[in-house]
Amino acid sequence: MNSNLFFQGPVRSGKSTVLRRELLPYLPDLGGFVVRRLLDDLGTPVAYQLVTMDKIRQMEEDGIKMFLAVDAPYATVSRNGRSGIFLCTTPREIQPEVFETVGVDCLQAALGSKLVLLDEIGGVDLLCPTFRNALSALIQSDTPCIGIIKEIEKARDARFYNLELRAFLNVRTLSPDKFVDPSDLSGQIKSFLSVKDY
Repeated sequence: MNSNLFFQGPVRSGKSTVLRRELLPYLPDLGGFVVRRLLDDLGTPVAYQLVTMDKIRQMEEDGIKMFLAVDAPYATVSRNGRSGIFLCTTPREIQPEVFETVGVDCLQAALGSKLVLLDEIGGVDLLCPTFRNALSALIQSDTPCIGIIKEIEKARDARFYNLELRAFLNVRTLSPDKFVDPSDLSGQIKSFLSVKDY
């Protein structure tokens, strides 16, 4: 329980932006993954993509930009079989194989890392049993994890699993206001990292 810290709060309020900015110095040793929102020309989310820390590091300078940018234009993302796109919104279509393959491999590789970022969990990812089992094993290990968890109300079909997962998480709810207070969130992240001696 004390080896993790997760945040929940309003969608598009700045949680991931602040979290990733604070964790940038740890990128060389960071395990886990981030999720990118892919936007159409009007700025509407049309798909979501899982990107592993390994892929981000392989991309060097472009990887750092990808790590810091929560959103990306959908038109610029390759949609081949290894793209990591796991959810398209219109029509709603889930690609569970992303979690069954890339996701599970990523979580298993993260075991024993100095620090793991999971940004974000708690939605359609939990509908994949193999991913859910790998996530539980990681969360219940001694490997420190930090990240974002989807609010229960937003988890849709995965609400039961989201609630079940929370029994093992230290979840802090951020302000219900439209935007997260960056200094408050930064302080909580720094406090967690200092206790974990990074």
